[in-house]
Amino acid sequence: MKKYTFILTFGIVLTFGNLSTFAQENSKEINQKNNDKTEKVKEAKLKKHKEKDHGNHNHDKIKNDKSNNGNAYGKYKNGLTGREFVELRSEEAKNKIKEQEQNLKDKQEFVRNGREKIVKIRERVKTQRENQVITLEQAIEKEKKISKAEDKLKVLEDRISLARENLKKRREEFRKVVLPE
Repeated sequence: MKKYTFILTFGIVLTFGNLSTFAQENSKEINQKNNDKTEKVKEAKLKKHKEKDHGNHNHDKIKNDKSNNGNAYGKYKNGLTGREFVELRSEEAKNKIKEQEQNLKDKQEFVRNGREKIVKIRERVKTQRENQVITLEQAIEKEKKISKAEDKLKVLEDRISLARENLKKRREEFRKVVLPE
C-alpha cells in the first residue's frame, strides 16, 4: 500500500510539475509575442513619421546625435576657443532676451489696438441702435461677438503677463550668470 501511495504521489508531483513548467513556457511565449507586437508598432510609427515631410532634418542623424553630454561639453565649437565660444553663447542669450522683449511689446500693442477697436465698435453699435439702423436682435448679436472678442483679449493679456514674468526671471538668471557675486 505504501508503494501505491508513493507512486501515486510521485505521479501527481510529476504531472503538476510539468503543468507549471508548461504554464511558464506559455507565459514566456506570450510575453515574447507582446514584445514583438510593441516593436512592430514602434517601427510602424517611426516609419510613418519618416514618411511625413519635416523640412530638411535627417531622422537618422537626430537619433544618433542624442548624447547627454550636458551644456556645451563635447559640442563642436566651429574652431572657436572656449572663451570665444562662451562669449558667443552669451551674446546669443542676450539677443534671445531682446527678441522676446520686442515680441512682448508687439503683443501688448496688439492688445491695446484691440481694446481701442472694441470701444469704437461698441459706440458704433450703440449709435446704430439709437438711430434704428439695426434691430435689437442684431445689436444683441453684435454685443455677444464683442464680448467674445473681449474675452479673447483678456486671455491674451493673461498670457502676456505670464510671459512678462518668465522673461523677468530669465533676465535675472542671465544677470546672475554674467555678473556673479
